[in-house]
Amino acid sequence: MLDFIYHCKTHKVRKSIIIQDFKNAGHKMIDMKAMLLVQKFKWVQLYLNCHRAPWVPLIESLIDVKNLTMLFLANYDMTKTWTQSIFYKDVLQSLYFINTYNGLYLEQNILNQYLFYNKYLKFDYQYFYFRDIVRAGIWKVADLFDANGNIIPFKRLTERGVSINKYLLWRNIIAKVTDLNVGQETYIQNTDSANSLHIIFSNGSKLNLQACTSKAIYNTLIVQKSELPKSFRKYATLFPDLTEICFQNVCLIPRLCVKNNYLKELQYKIIHRYLPTNRLLYKMGKVESTRCTLCNLQTETISHLFYECTCVKSLWSFIENALRQAGYNGIKFECSHVVLGYNYSEKCTPKNAYINNIILYVKLYIWHVRKYFIDISVEEFKVWLCNTSLYDDTLNNFVSSM
Repeated sequence: MLDFIYHCKTHKVRKSIIIQDFKNAGHKMIDMKAMLLVQKFKWVQLYLNCHRAPWVPLIESLIDVKNLTMLFLANYDMTKTWTQSIFYKDVLQSLYFINTYNGLYLEQNILNQYLFYNKYLKFDYQYFYFRDIVRAGIWKVADLFDANGNIIPFKRLTERGVSINKYLLWRNIIAKVTDLNVGQETYIQNTDSANSLHIIFSNGSKLNLQACTSKAIYNTLIVQKSELPKSFRKYATLFPDLTEICFQNVCLIPRLCVKNNYLKELQYKIIHRYLPTNRLLYKMGKVESTRCTLCNLQTETISHLFYECTCVKSLWSFIENALRQAGYNGIKFECSHVVLGYNYSEKCTPKNAYINNIILYVKLYIWHVRKYFIDISVEEFKVWLCNTSLYDDTLNNFVSSM
């Protein structure tokens, strides 16, 4: 899909970013891989919630394990061929992929994990399952210990119905758990986790996979892939007051402040720093010089073109005066206001939305004259904005104050 968007050229915005929400500099593009993965996982969810469905025996016959429910709840891996069915192999692979984000399945959280089909508790590289141990109430590794963190004697397990010939197995399991160096504090803390398929992410958020919707699982997976774009680090260097929270406000400005899609597209390119200025075009080998198209003196960067260039200084002074006449006193634009948005340290207010809408239209005009090699002037801008206001009624108040 990205090859289609960028015409099989270099991707200007990474997929892990463009699939994110607007506030995270994304565009909410669908991640087909995650979408298909969630739909396959729905089979696991349906099986765990509908044990009496007529199609349940079919799944159990195709996946060769003694207890399929325990497998779905367990911390398994895909080194073993669980089934010959290609579809159900993909289903197990989807659940395994989702579990890779689960903090409960880390080695240090072994006590929260199910005892059987556990990749940390294999004997001779083989998984194991014994029904009489399950019937004795030993489901999770924590069930092998009492409330004080002491190992439950095997004699007590035999009283619950465990056969005496499972003694060596019990000794091997205890030895395996001991080799994982789990502290006694962990024994006491984690023995109260619920017997359900849920996931705990690194940020502490929880998701019950048996009860949530496909959309909730999809959105959670997308959030786990989130990362800050490279442009944030560059802008944070140019504008030291720019934090991650402020950058989220910046990303929401073109979504909340304007209706014109050309403005949204222009600001999105500015946010991700792939607006084709002469500096970028020179790196691509498209132009022979990095000099500004308007002043022909300095290197044409985003900051220079829209704020630092001598040809646009008078235009911004005119905009400041026009805003004061419209009732917005104390307006003094800085480079960060022009490039990223006015007062981006705060959430969008009606005042900030109005001013940012004007700023974006001014930048669109600057880009227009730069693109078509037109002489820039305040009078030409007035004519251009009056014509533009015919299609955007939010400009009427500002046009009348010019």
